[in-house]
Formats: sequence, C-alpha cells, structure tokens
Amino acid sequence: MSTHDSAVGAATLKRLRQRRGWSLRDTAQALIDTATQLGQPLDSSLASVQRSVARWESAMAPTLPSERYQLLLARRYAQDAAGQTSPGPGSDFAELLDALAHLGENEQRLDELRTLLVRTATDAGGGLLALLGPTTEVALSAALADPSRADEELLSAMRVAINDVNLRVGSIPFVRLQLLLAPVVESCRRLLDETAAVPDVFVPDLQTVAAQAYTLAGRFAFETRDDQASQSLYAAAHDGGRRDRGAVATGHGAHESRARDAVLDPRARSREGTRRRRGT
Repeated sequence: MSTHDSAVGAATLKRLRQRRGWSLRDTAQALIDTATQLGQPLDSSLASVQRSVARWESAMAPTLPSERYQLLLARRYAQDAAGQTSPGPGSDFAELLDALAHLGENEQRLDELRTLLVRTATDAGGGLLALLGPTTEVALSAALADPSRADEELLSAMRVAINDVNLRVGSIPFVRLQLLLAPVVESCRRLLDETAAVPDVFVPDLQTVAAQAYTLAGRFAFETRDDQASQSLYAAAHDGGRRDRGAVATGHGAHESRARDAVLDPRARSREGTRRRRGT
C-alpha cells in the first residue's frame, strides 16, 4: 500500500470524525463506551485511546487501527445520527471500510468485519445475540426472558455455538472470535444468576456449558493479552461456571495454569511465549 493510499485513508477517517462534530477526545470516549456496551471494556485510558485515534489520522505516518478498534469504529460509524444502523453503500460504515483498505487492511478481514456488522444490524434490538444465528437467538432470548424455559435443545444449541467459534480459531483474529463468543458467555452468566428459575434437571448441563464457554473465552482473552479477564474466566470455568466472571478468588493460580495448558495447543503456547518475550 503506497504512502498516497495511506494518506487517503487517514484523511477519510478524519473526515468521518469531523462530519459528526467529534473531537479526538469525543471519538476516544465513543470507542470506550462502545467497548463497554459490547462487554469487552478497554483497559486503556481515555488519553491513550485519544492518542491512538490521532495516529490513525496522522498526515505523515498514519497507522492501521487494530482489529479491536476496527470493530469499535464499525459499530459507531454504522449508526446514523438518529441511532439507526445503516451499513449500506454511501454510508459512513462503507466509507470506513474504504479508509481501512487504504490504510492496508486486506479484503478478507474487511469482509469479516462487514459480515459481523450486518448480522448484528439485522437483529431487531441491534444486540449481540444476532451473531448466534436466528434459531439459537430466538431460543436464547426466550430463556433469558424466562429462565424456566431453558431446556436440552437450548443447551445443545449453545454447545454448537461454542464449537462453531472454536472451529474458527486460526482463520479469524482472536478479537473477532471474542465478539462471536460474547453472547454465549453473557447468556451463561445471566442464566446462572437465575439458577433457581432454571429447571433443576438442566442446571448441571448449564454449568458444564458455561465452563466450556468461559474456558474458550479465557483463551481468547489470554491471546489478546487481557490477563485480568483471562484469569477471571479461567477461575469461573474451573468452578463449573458458578462463580461470577468478575470475581477471581486468590489461591487458584495452579488451577488457572492447568486450564490454560488444557486449552492452548503447543503451537499457540509457543507463539504466545515468543510474542511476550519480544514485548509485541
């Protein structure tokens, strides 16, 4: 990608921001808020995110937003001033994709980003459950509204969703896999919070499904270097999904280490170790 192309991408991002009347700080805050709404809060300060936004728009040496920030930008620019999702031709979202292409993102990644956005946009509530597909989305929505409706069919659909995400490891960036798995993780947490309303016969299986979801989510958090979230999720998985994902009890370091080894294959562990030694 030439310098001229990168300059076009940077100028497009700046134009998108200014068209909405946002300062660099406003944009940074919007991205932080969006990350929180998606259940993937950023561990960066407002000032740090603001510096990232400025680097993307740099006239001299613009940088390509990371996978995580691409998702957040997509969510923001796919919504118009009235809050309606509009990802079609001529939209800010379409212009964002052009900007990312100029900055060096490849077409496969842009297609993945487009698919994720469109699937969430087609959900009436614009929520993450749309990522699960229509059948699982309907069943899970009903169970979340009334936990007594949880049954084996629902648990089976959740297992399929977890397995589907797991099969995509290696072909989709971990930050996007986090987004795909997020609705299952959050749904497990909410159903476990209402265990008293879930039919007793299905509680053990629900805990098993939750443990599977938390373990996989823990791997994704580990791979994206979010160690705090990784430890919380592994601890919850070890506890059969019964512990709230945000509560990490002390003294579970050995259990968390074994959980990582069970989830990460040797090649993944090798890559992660090399990456951390290099500080990248």
